[in-house]
Amino acid sequence: MESPWAKPIPKKASRDTVHITPLDYHIAQHGGLTASIERLPHLLQNAKSKTTTDTNQRLEELVRENGRLREEIAFHQDTQRALMSSYTASVEAFETLKESLQVTSERMLMSEQRLLKYWGIEPEQSKH
Repeated sequence: MESPWAKPIPKKASRDTVHITPLDYHIAQHGGLTASIERLPHLLQNAKSKTTTDTNQRLEELVRENGRLREEIAFHQDTQRALMSSYTASVEAFETLKESLQVTSERMLMSEQRLLKYWGIEPEQSKH
């Protein structure tokens, strides 16, 4: 019987693969676009075929797009800071646990040796 924890190793995504997150999907449901949504093949094709002759209209579109992209960058920066904070806390916790386990192991060994000595058994004679 296969372990429930065994999962196939995912193949490396190609550069053409577009990953849509639940947040991307939620934004799209409310009429918005994210950089990931815009990378979907059918939207890329539509964007290529769309031409605007009015330069003022095009300028407005670009200003809106620039603002949206700035917001996405801010979101990703905030996410990165949160992840790095969590990573740092995890490393510190790991180091604390590692040190605690070392101290505990040393204390247990000393306690074991003291008990063996009480019984007249040399620690080297014990079978561990």
